[in-house]
Amino acid sequence: MGLVVEQNKTDRLKPKILLILDSNQQPVQRRILDMAQNPRDSGGQLYRVKQIIRPQDHAIDLHQLYHEGAFTKAYPLVS
Repeated sequence: MGLVVEQNKTDRLKPKILLILDSNQQPVQRRILDMAQNPRDSGGQLYRVKQIIRPQDHAIDLHQLYHEGAFTKAYPLVS
């Protein structure tokens, strides 16, 4: 699961996403996925946006992430 942190003005379906949770909703090492670069997971599968969710429906506290500096830190870029 991730949060959109930057729009792609030429392809709105391929933003930059900050990964925060894995498929089991467990925290992961945060990194940025540039969806325009068609990144792949460790199994070789393309990352993709499956659906848009509301953070509060998955216990994601945007205020806490903001206060932790999650939106201003430099994370590794996965491309």
